[in-house]
Amino acid sequence: LDLEAALPAFDRPLSFDVSAVFDAKVIKAKGSVGNFGKFLEGAPARVSLAVEAPGALDAKATMVATATYKDDALTLTQFSAKSGDKTMTGTAVYKDDTVTLSQVTATVGRDTFAGNAVYKDNVVTLNKFRANVRGNVLAGSATVNLANEVPYVVAGLGAKTLDLNALMGTPKSKPSGGGGVGGGGAGRGKASAGWSNAKIDFLPLRLVNAKINLSAEQLIYDQIKINPVTVQATLNGGKLNATLSKFKLYTGTGNIAIGIDASGKVPAQWVKLSLANFNAYKFLKDAAGFQKLEGRGTIKFDLNARGISQRAIVGALNGKADFKFANGAIRGVNIAQMMRNLGSGVLNGWQGGATEKTDFALLGASFTVVKGRATTKDLHLAGPLVRLTGQGVVTLPTKHLKFRVNPQLVASLKGQGGEKDIAGLGVPIVIIGPWAKPKIYPEIKGILQDPAAAYERFKQFGDGVKKLPGLENIDKNGALSNVIQDGKVNEDALIEGLGGLLNKNQPADVRPQGAPLPEAQTAPNAAPNAKSQPKSKAKPKGKAAKKGKKGKKNKKKDDLEDAAKQLLNDFLQAQ
Repeated sequence: LDLEAALPAFDRPLSFDVSAVFDAKVIKAKGSVGNFGKFLEGAPARVSLAVEAPGALDAKATMVATATYKDDALTLTQFSAKSGDKTMTGTAVYKDDTVTLSQVTATVGRDTFAGNAVYKDNVVTLNKFRANVRGNVLAGSATVNLANEVPYVVAGLGAKTLDLNALMGTPKSKPSGGGGVGGGGAGRGKASAGWSNAKIDFLPLRLVNAKINLSAEQLIYDQIKINPVTVQATLNGGKLNATLSKFKLYTGTGNIAIGIDASGKVPAQWVKLSLANFNAYKFLKDAAGFQKLEGRGTIKFDLNARGISQRAIVGALNGKADFKFANGAIRGVNIAQMMRNLGSGVLNGWQGGATEKTDFALLGASFTVVKGRATTKDLHLAGPLVRLTGQGVVTLPTKHLKFRVNPQLVASLKGQGGEKDIAGLGVPIVIIGPWAKPKIYPEIKGILQDPAAAYERFKQFGDGVKKLPGLENIDKNGALSNVIQDGKVNEDALIEGLGGLLNKNQPADVRPQGAPLPEAQTAPNAAPNAKSQPKSKAKPKGKAAKKGKKGKKNKKKDDLEDAAKQLLNDFLQAQ
C-alpha cells in the first residue's frame, strides 16, 4: 500500500493519492476533503473520490458529495457516483459497519432502479424497491448477497406488464396480415419466410443467481398475451427454471414450466405446456400469425432443444405435442369443395376465398417431434358433410408439409357420425409443399393398389353415391352413371368408370350392364386379354367348360384392373 497525503493547513483541504495491490490487481484512488479541520469538528465538507480498480470495476469510478462526520457516523448527502454507464445518487450513512442508502436512484445502461437499501456483512436489503428493466416496471423487495463472485438475489416482485421479448433481447415478430394459410401476407412480410438467425442474449442468466416470485397483470411473449400470471423462478449457475400455474390465456386456463440452461457453450431449452378451452383463433393469430382456425382448443407440449437463435432452436426441437379443437371451423378452406375441384387436376395452395370455411365438431392430432420434424399418424377431423383422417410430417425449420389424408364426403349435416353416414368414396389426398401454399392432389393410385379392397369399400356406400353433393361436377362425362344399377354396384362399371375419370385422352365408356369392354379401353401395358391368346378349336364341356368360363371372367377382371392401374399411372405422371 502506497499513500501520499497533503494537508497544507488545518482549515485547508486534505488531498490523498493511494496505490495498492489486492489479489494481484492494482487499485488506484485519488481524493480530497475540503476544510479538513472543520470536517473533523462535525462541520459539512465537500468531498471527491476517483477510483480505478480493473478487477472490480469496468471503468473508472468517480464520486462527489457533501460529507459530515459526527457521533462516529459518516453521512454523505446529495452524493453522485458514476462508473461507465452506471450511476447512483442519494444519501448514504455509514455507522457500525453498516451502510444505509435512502432515496437512492441508480442506472445500469438503460435500466433504472430506485428505493432504500441497507448493506451489512456483504448483504444488501432493498425496501420500497422499484425498477425499470428493459421497459418492464417492477416493484417489491429483495435481498442481494454479495459474498460470492456471482450475486445471489431473493426477491418478491410485482409488475403491471412483463415483456419477455424485451427481457430476453428477442425481437418480436410482426403481426400477421392475414394472407396465406399461416397469415403470411403483407403484414407478416419476411417474417413468414424463415426463422430468425439473430442471437438470443442468454448472458444475463449467468450474471446472477436468484429465487424470485413474480406476479404480473399481463405477460407478453412474442405476440402472445397471458393475464394474470404468477411466476416462481430459480436461477443458479446460468440454469433457469420457471413455472406459471393456473394462468388465464384467451379465456382458457393453463400451466407451463420452462427451463433454460445457459451454463454451457450452447444453451439448452425445454418447455412443458398445457392449455385448455382457449379461444383458438385469437391465440394462434398472436402466437404464429395463423388466422385460419376457430374453435375451443386444448394443447399439450413437452419439447426440448438446444440453440442460440430462433432457427437453431426450431431445428433442434424434440419431444411430443398434442392438440384438439372442438366446435370450430377452418377459415378460407372448404374441404368438400376442394375435393370436388381435385377432379380437374392438381391444386396449388388451399384454393379458398375469405368467405370459405369448413365447420368441424372435432379436429385433432398427436405429434412426435425429432430434430424439428413433427410426425403424426392420427390426424382426424369430423364435421358436417366431411370426415378426414391422415398422417404426415411438418418440417418446422423449412415450414414444409407432407401429408396423406383421407377425406370423405358424407350425407350427414351432423358434426359427428358413424359409418352409416358415409355416402361417398374416400379418395386419399396428398398435401405437400410450403405450409402457406402446398400442392394438393388426389392419390388415386392408392385406391387401386388393392383393387379388391377398393371395390369392397365402394360397395358399402350403396345407392347413397348418387346423392353425393358435387358428384356431377366430378363425373362430367357420366363415367360413373352405371356404377349403381337397381341399388347394386356393377363391378365392371366401377373399374371402367374410374378409368374414364382418369384417362384425359379417351371418352368415358358408358355401356349397358354386362356389355363387353372394348379393346380400345385397355391400356397398352395391360395384361393381354383372352382375344390375343391362341384359340382352341375344340370347345370344352362339363366342368372344364365351367372352369373355363370362370377363368375368362377372372381374366377379364384382371385385365380391367391392369388397364385402370395404367390409366392411373398415366394420370399421375401427367401431373
